[in-house]
Order: sequence, then structure tokens, then C-alpha cells
Amino acid sequence: MEQFNNPGNDEDAADINVQTNFLMQVRRQIEGNDPDLVKLEIYPHYYVGRGNDWERDGKSIGENTRIKELIISGLEIYPDFDVCNGMMKQDLEKFFSGVAHNRSIQKLSFCQCNLFDGEIFRILVPFFKENRNFECLQMEGCDVSPECLHLITTALAKFDSLKEIIIFREFESEIDEIRAGELVRVLTGHSDLRKISMVNVPIGRNGCATLATFLQNPKSKLAVLKLHYNNIEDEGAAVLATGLSGNSTLNDLEISKNEDIAEAGWRAIFSTLQSPNCALEKLNLSRNKFEDEVIGSLADALTNNSSLRSVNLSDDHAISMNGWGAIFSALQSPVCAVEKLDLHYNSINDEVAISLANDLTSNTALKSLNLMGTGINDETVIFLANALANNTRLMELDLRSNDDVTVTGWQSFSTVLQSPTSALETLNLCLNSINDATMISLADSLANNNKLKELLTSSIMSNINSNNCWAAFSRVVCNTSSIMDTYHSNHTLQKLSEVFEDLRSLLLINRGNSKSAAARLKIIKTHFREGFTVHPFFVDMELKVLPHAIAWMGRGGISHELNGHVYGFLRSMPSLFDVDRKIKKREDALLFDVDSLNRKRKMEDQALGGC
Repeated sequence: MEQFNNPGNDEDAADINVQTNFLMQVRRQIEGNDPDLVKLEIYPHYYVGRGNDWERDGKSIGENTRIKELIISGLEIYPDFDVCNGMMKQDLEKFFSGVAHNRSIQKLSFCQCNLFDGEIFRILVPFFKENRNFECLQMEGCDVSPECLHLITTALAKFDSLKEIIIFREFESEIDEIRAGELVRVLTGHSDLRKISMVNVPIGRNGCATLATFLQNPKSKLAVLKLHYNNIEDEGAAVLATGLSGNSTLNDLEISKNEDIAEAGWRAIFSTLQSPNCALEKLNLSRNKFEDEVIGSLADALTNNSSLRSVNLSDDHAISMNGWGAIFSALQSPVCAVEKLDLHYNSINDEVAISLANDLTSNTALKSLNLMGTGINDETVIFLANALANNTRLMELDLRSNDDVTVTGWQSFSTVLQSPTSALETLNLCLNSINDATMISLADSLANNNKLKELLTSSIMSNINSNNCWAAFSRVVCNTSSIMDTYHSNHTLQKLSEVFEDLRSLLLINRGNSKSAAARLKIIKTHFREGFTVHPFFVDMELKVLPHAIAWMGRGGISHELNGHVYGFLRSMPSLFDVDRKIKKREDALLFDVDSLNRKRKMEDQALGGC
């Protein structure tokens, strides 16, 4: 194997040794057709100065029949340079020429890559054309030039079995609508296509028209359509709406950061939500800067739509109090079935937040609410907490990054967690100003809570004395005062942020077991450890019951730790194995029986003598 160049220092040498060992291990798996290697990620910088290995691994991947997903991360190809990531372009071309022979890969991903003119897609044409297992092409955070997009389109035209395509372009080079529209046209030739996701691909009006035709095709199987920053205007939106109105397969639609769509375009799209064919369950409309008139149209549609389960209106600072009021009222409709509402990074003032809190009091559908970074304060959080104390449906609440809320506001959530009607299972308070007193208050409120599974508070540790707050949570999760106190501890909480090892092990017991099993394991772990003193409860227990107690300890299988606990228990009760004492006890019982019999006979003789 070709060696790396001589490193400049010991740290570089250590890194290179790690890379060398990694490559050797992965190469053995690739060349050995290891059935466990189903996902392979290639980092080009590992191959610096190793051109022969680059070619060799490409050939091995081409011959492999086990790999299902191949990821290329950080590949940099620049014009007028013969070197890419420290490799010659000819080595890069040989690698992809080898990969082109593979027939097992189902998903090909390029992450954070600069692909320049996309020549590698010309090399990969045999892969696309002959690999019947290939289903998904993903380009995440890549700089896709017009030339590259053209070659991608050409490659995709060579077959018709694609099921998913994700193109997330970085904002480096301009692409005209003609080439973007050509890509969309080729995609509609893939009849099994289930997902189209395009970020910064300007499909424009023509692309929307092509998508509309595809959506209306009765053979279309498209379930997910995500369009973000696509140069869509009113006319394109109206045309796309005609396709949406006649489609019954789409269940996930995103039209985000398409700010050129005005009221007429949005009205056309929202009208499709009231179509009897509408099967949409997820709708993402983030970053569109809606005016109140547009929001009113959306609210009308939500009022009469029964299929939507998730709505994302995040990062839209143009919506006023009237607009939010219309949305919240729509959620109260008996027809509306929205369970997840995402409002993060919106500017929500006191009036809006209080309106939302009031609606939550009676809302019976909403299960998840995201208010991250919405600028709420103590007053609104207290209103929200009071509403949730009586809400029986909301299971997930995200309140990250709300710096205006003080300790007073956060402590109000203790009331929610103490409420027997609260349904909260996940509460996210990360990136907020929370101190020791608040954490201890939250911990104490969980003593009788049997719903909350996750309490997230990371990145606020500078305000917390970890010893105090985690000790409070430990007492709640496993109260060691007595066996019954341990039994009545919290066996529901499964996740906390940045906890100590002992507390983490208790949370893992909660996560991997039923409540009854978690209680049993904690009792054994806490009260039956080696060297413990037997509880009077067991000392006074009848001998015939003790085997059942031991069986209870061993329920669920034997482990090394459990063996130690049982051994400690048995050692602490020598009476179970005191044979001499047991024989003496039996002899005493027999003598007692003989004496009783003699006394009885004597009494009978005296009675007969008196007759």
C-alpha cells in the first residue's frame, strides 16, 4: 500500500495513522464483500497522496454486491486545476469509472461537494443506466453549476426507475429556469418517483407546469414535494395548484422561501386544501412573509381540512395579531385535525401568546407545539403554563432560545408537571437562562409525574450547580430511603441533558423497561447490593414465601450484576441454610407432639376412672 507523505509533526503523524488504519479496515470489508457493510462514506481527504488506493477502492466498490448506500463527502473539484483534494483528476475519474460498475447501490449521496462541471456524472452513466437497484440521488449542500445540472439531467434521462431525488444547492452559481425546467421534465419520466426535494433550483413557471401535469397523472406515485427558494411567482403557483387539486397521492408539501408568490398565488394553492382529493398530512410554508390577507385564506382552508396533521409557519415575521388569531381560531374547528404546529423564529408578542394559551385550554387535537426563539417573556410563559396544566393532549413543547424568560417564568412549569391531566412527554428548554433553583423545582415536580419522558436543558450549564440539581433528579428517579420509596419513584423520565453517570444509568433503566420492571431493577440495585443489611421486611417473612421473593429478584434473566445482588441477599440470610437449626426445630416440634399426646391420654384415663 502506498504510504502518505512524511508528516510535519507528531500530531499529523497520529492523524495519518488513524486514516491509514481506517482505510485498511474499510478496504478489507469492501474487497471481502462484507455483508455488514451496507453503508459506505468516502472522505477524499483521506486519500491525499494515495492515487493508487483511490483507483483500487473505486474498482472494489464496483465489484461489491453488498453496499446499499454510497456517500461522497467534501469532494472539491475546481476549474483549471489538475489536483482535487490532493489527488490528480485522472485518479478521481478512475475511481468513479470503477464505481460505475456497481449494481447493488440503492442510494448515492454527495455531501458538501463542489462538483464543478459535473463530469463525474458522465462517467457514472453506466451506473445509472444498468443498476436496477438504484433508487435515490441526493446532493446535500453542494455547489451545482449549470453544466453540472445539465449532466445530472442527461444521466437521469438514461433510466426511469428513480424513486427519490434531493438537490440542495449552495448559493454559488446561477442556474437559468430552462435548465432547471429540463430537469423537472426528465424527472416526470420516472413513474415510480415518490419524493422530489429541490432547494435553490429555480424551476419557475415552466417547471411548475410540468410538475402540475405529473401530479395530475393517475399513475403518479409522488408522495413528497419540497420546493424551497425556486423562483416561483403567482402564475407558477396558480399552475401548480391545478395539479395539486387533482392529486390524491401527495401527503407532504413544502413551498418555503418563495417570497415572490403573492396573494393570488397563495389563494390558489390554499384552495386545494379544501379539495375532496386532498390527502396532504404535512404542509411547510416557512419563510414566506405572509400578509394577513394570505393568512386569512390559509385559516379558512384549515377550518375545512381534515387531512392535515402538521403545519409549519416558522420564521415569518410579517404575520400580525389578526393573522395569528385567525390561525388559532382555525385550529379550534371540529374539522381541523392539525396535531403539530411549528412557529419557531416568529415574533410573538404578549397578545398573540396569550391568545394561543387561551386556545390551548380547550384544544383537543394539538400534540406538538414549537415556540423556539419567539421572544416570549415571563407573563406569556405563565399564561402558557396555566393553560397546559388543564390540557390533556399536548405531548411535545419546544421553548428553546427564549432569553427574555427569567427564573420566574420557567418555575411556573412546575405546575404543569405536577398536574395529573398534563400529557407532556417532551419539554425542551435548551439555550435558556435556567438556574439551580429552577432545575430543583422542576425535579421536585416530577415526583408524581408519570408522563414526561424527556426534559432537555443543555447549553445552560454555566447557570447550574450540577451536583445540587442532578442530586435532586436522582432522588426523584430513585428514592433510596426505603424499598417502598424506591418503588414509588419516577419510572417514566428517560432523558435529561448532560447528566452524571449514576443518574444516566437510572434513566436507561426507565428507558429500557416497563414501569414495574424498572421499579424492580432499582430496588435490587439499591437495596440488594453486596454487603447490604437485609430489610426487616424479609427477616420476618415466612420461609415458604422467600423463594417467591428470590424469584422476583431474578425475573427477566440473570446477569453478572444480578447474580451479585442475589448472592448478597442469600449471604445476609444464613437462616436459609442453617441445617442444624432446622433439624433441631423439627425435633422440638416432634417432642412437643409426643408430650401433647401423653397428656391427652392421661386426661382420658382419669376421666374413665371417675366413671
